[in-house]
Amino acid sequence: MKTTRNIKSLLKNNYYISLLSFLFSSLFILHPYCQSFAQCTMMIDQDFNHWNNRKYTVADAKNDFNNKIKPWTASTYRGISAPGADASLIGDVAQETRIVNGELRAEYKKDDAGGYAGVFLFDPYFDGVEEAYLEYKVKFDENFFWATGGKLPGLGGSTQGINSESSGRGAIPSGGRYDENGTGFSARLMWRRNRAQTDKPYFILYSYFAEKPDGTARKDGEAGDAIRLYTGLEDNKWYTVRQYIKLNTPGQDNGTVVMWINGEEVYRNTKHNIRQAGKGNLKINALIMNTYRGGSRTDPVWHSPRDEYAFFDDFKVWTGCSEPPGNTNQAPTGAFEAPTFNTIEEGYSELYVKVAASDPDGDAITLTLKIDGVDHRGTPEGSAPYEWGHTTSPKLDETLNLTPGVHEFEVVITDSKGASTSIKKLITVTAIPVPNKLPTVEITSPANNNIFFVGDNILITANAQDEDGTIDKVNFKLDGGYHSQDRTAYGIEYTTTFTPTEAGTYVLGARAFDNEGGATEVSITVEVQLVTGTEDVIESKFSVYPNPTSGLVYLSMETHWELYSTQSIKIKEGFGQVIELKGLEKGVYILKTDDGVISLVHQ
Repeated sequence: MKTTRNIKSLLKNNYYISLLSFLFSSLFILHPYCQSFAQCTMMIDQDFNHWNNRKYTVADAKNDFNNKIKPWTASTYRGISAPGADASLIGDVAQETRIVNGELRAEYKKDDAGGYAGVFLFDPYFDGVEEAYLEYKVKFDENFFWATGGKLPGLGGSTQGINSESSGRGAIPSGGRYDENGTGFSARLMWRRNRAQTDKPYFILYSYFAEKPDGTARKDGEAGDAIRLYTGLEDNKWYTVRQYIKLNTPGQDNGTVVMWINGEEVYRNTKHNIRQAGKGNLKINALIMNTYRGGSRTDPVWHSPRDEYAFFDDFKVWTGCSEPPGNTNQAPTGAFEAPTFNTIEEGYSELYVKVAASDPDGDAITLTLKIDGVDHRGTPEGSAPYEWGHTTSPKLDETLNLTPGVHEFEVVITDSKGASTSIKKLITVTAIPVPNKLPTVEITSPANNNIFFVGDNILITANAQDEDGTIDKVNFKLDGGYHSQDRTAYGIEYTTTFTPTEAGTYVLGARAFDNEGGATEVSITVEVQLVTGTEDVIESKFSVYPNPTSGLVYLSMETHWELYSTQSIKIKEGFGQVIELKGLEKGVYILKTDDGVISLVHQ
């Protein structure tokens, strides 16, 4: 996280201040936010690198912020204790702010919220300006309990008690307090989530301006505005917050606020009414160094079940240009080391992504893999090798199950100052050919070995299906060759008819073709006999007359009988010597008794 900035020693010399100011004003004079300033001026630049690990006091804060701090937002200093201030200015709190490894560590006490339960509240101030930038870094503790939210630093201003440590205490709006005379404003941030604590935590701009977003005048007793900025906060990850404010013409809706998170612009509004009419003396003149949980101190949705920490670093406030003097941060660099190929086959299980990455400034970097724009596992901050899908990876499924087509692999490399670089690689996945499954076909009518007669109109029905496609056609074999086709499907059923002209044994077949040309064939055998009037089809012990007939048929004996169609479908049955055929379709029928079988012709 830490870098050594030699420029800070140069800035202590007035000569170099003048020289650098001139150079930067020349570089940035064309920037739209710099037109009202002759030079780029750094007002606060603090990284806490000069401290050993220690408790942070009011005296330390005065040392770090040019002896210009006061309890301007709160009524007392909290989280930073004496020595360094009169006892009346020190709040009685349990939390302790410390320097840890060159970072300012804030402590949030468990089961509590509000400014008296952590973490620190004090306000460095400077000569008032019409526009200014603020930038700082914040990281929440590992396994941080987000609860419902908490306050974070931002810019502000007041006309009360300027340059006095003890006057104007609590004058900058916060905690529902707003002077309706328009003597102050604030633009802090918060981390937030819903009261049920089911949503992902997010940043908001928590502002107290002269007008609320709906255009109505702000009243005392109202909470600040909650303008959502960035969703999906993670613990143990650095976030670089940058804020730009340009004050409005007093009373007009032309103030500008722009917010960036990790170098990405997340909010821009050029129509804010920040200060009231007639309040041209209200300037941006305070860095509000506030962080604490809440919310209401008595509402447990703001509480954490344990003591926790957040870390802050690299505070800068400047005016006159878009980049602070001495800010020469370079973006990180990277390149794909693997895969070296551009094409794989569907189902490939050994796809391994590895990236070489570094930061020219020596800052810590974080890498995140995106596949087709979707975020996958990131790498721990500052740790190499940067790889995904390898056998040593704790998760092996990031690069698996890619569907056929072209997939974009993107790795976003971000340094601890918010600069980022994106590298991309395209991988084409080719589909594995799937063997065609042959269709199925079945002759459902007539039954195998059925008996018919010459001249019968035989209906042939086949069912055909294809598991991995569609049926293209069904051909029927009727008398030795496939010459009849049926391309019209009624569901899965295909039909044709066949009228034999000669007696004999016939093979009836059906061949189904699918949409890929695959074919399956089945066949059955039927017997076709001559119609011989009263001659028995099978040797029988009885006779019938008349045959052919147009109505009644008389049997030579009284017996049980059954009448069938030539497709072996039972038509009727009875007992006696007389059979009534009237009402039946004309054609050939089969009469069966216990004494034999005879064909009947109904004409």
